[in-house]
Amino acid sequence: MAERYAHIPLLAGSGLMRMSLFDPGSVNLGAVGDDGVPGGAFDFVYLNISRISGTSPDLCEQYRLAPSHRDLRPGFLRATLAYAAPGACRRAPSLKLYFGGDHDYMSGTAGG
Repeated sequence: MAERYAHIPLLAGSGLMRMSLFDPGSVNLGAVGDDGVPGGAFDFVYLNISRISGTSPDLCEQYRLAPSHRDLRPGFLRATLAYAAPGACRRAPSLKLYFGGDHDYMSGTAGG
């Protein structure tokens, strides 16, 4: 996990960064095959464990960065809202919601 966030202290320490990514959870990502069912060209888990030291919540707090949330599913939104509780986050966050549709999120083709 540490290598994923290694650039944040460098940029924040230089003063060039006032906002940073904030990963609220993990998600399974995969494509659909030609037949329209899961099992396409890729299938992986994007893993984020927020209570490991040095992950995005800790770095946002340590370097006084505003968190930039990108919520890919409702479970992420629950975690984001928990961090929005009074006293949980000291900087005003940016929030982006990405919830489905009828197009594949990687290729943009309909039916995915």
